[in-house]
Amino acid sequence: MKIYRPQEIANKVASELNDLAVTLYENQTILTKFVFKGTADFSIYERYITGEYNLSDGIDDQQKIIPFIIGSISASQEAEDYYTRYEEEFGIRFYPYVNEKNDFEVLLREYVNLENTTNRVIDLDGYRVEKITGFPAIDDKIYPPQDGSNEYRFHVELGFIWNFASGIVTSKDINVYIDNQLVPYNTLSFVVEKRNINTLSLDATGIARYLSSVMPFNIVMSLPYLEDNPKSRELFMDAWGKIYNKKYTLRITVGQYVDYTDEVFLSSASVVDIRPSIVNFEVALTRVPKKTEILIDTLVAPVLQFNIKSESQTNSIVNINEEQSKELHISSNFSISLSVAVDENDLDPIVTSYLTKTLERNFGGASTIQLKRNNIDITYDVILINGEYEFSVDSNSTLDLTFVKRDDI
Repeated sequence: MKIYRPQEIANKVASELNDLAVTLYENQTILTKFVFKGTADFSIYERYITGEYNLSDGIDDQQKIIPFIIGSISASQEAEDYYTRYEEEFGIRFYPYVNEKNDFEVLLREYVNLENTTNRVIDLDGYRVEKITGFPAIDDKIYPPQDGSNEYRFHVELGFIWNFASGIVTSKDINVYIDNQLVPYNTLSFVVEKRNINTLSLDATGIARYLSSVMPFNIVMSLPYLEDNPKSRELFMDAWGKIYNKKYTLRITVGQYVDYTDEVFLSSASVVDIRPSIVNFEVALTRVPKKTEILIDTLVAPVLQFNIKSESQTNSIVNINEEQSKELHISSNFSISLSVAVDENDLDPIVTSYLTKTLERNFGGASTIQLKRNNIDITYDVILINGEYEFSVDSNSTLDLTFVKRDDI
């Protein structure tokens, strides 16, 4: 792949500055119509600052320009067989007019801000370019005009580093979304574990057959508390409010080919404020290991534990002239036990209903329970026969419910 030379960088920077100048002028942030022209050739730069340019330079000879010269300060390259990566540091010197100094500073500071935020990472002809842009150094010295005008000028210097990469993935290629909202983060770590259950004895080759069972895993993120980011604010408030049973949709993209989505819930959080600094907090998001929903009376319930016990009633009979008995099926029955999370400060509607029934000892009413777990989807017609509301001081509360089959079905 090609190596970008300073003149090509100068052309791109000039194009970006001219586009920004038009935008800021049109929205009246600045009152000056700036036109930038950059070069990596000092002889051409001298012609620009002395006004010796014309249409052959792509500039109207009556047009005022802000010339700048760019130079390479240092460069390094990693020689690898599988990817291309090189880094180059550049320096720019601008030569703007003194009477336009205020507008020029506004424009240049906005350009630097965009380069360090929105435009920090760009795609450029197959390269992924990561930029590090310094702050401009504005010279207080005033220079007399050299272009035959009466307008004095001053110098501004700006340094930046462009890191060119092709064929590799860096942390800037990783994006984290919570409920489809992009969430900025500082660090991200997760470990996927699995448990192997040996289902066959070893054969002669020493190879066993294993049943792989994926275990839950934790994703730990450190992120800044950003009030303008809805999900950053929500995660912080959930952590602060100790809301640990709430489910989120987590999506992580890595480069072009990895796009992972799963359901998680907040399992732990910590906030550490070291002054002076941006407030950061850490959350551990635990994968929900199974896709399970339990609905009571058609409403999703915050069920912590589910158990169903099915049984059949039979009777042994012996027919005449037969020596062996036979089992005769008489009836079948089942019971369902549920443990439901209770948040007294924010009661779920279905929890409210059954907590009230338990406290008021109101049993026997018709209910339905629907179990959705992976490919299982089955509905039971039941009645409530037992309820137990349990908590200890300063702990989470639970509501244990027992249902049995309805006889009228």
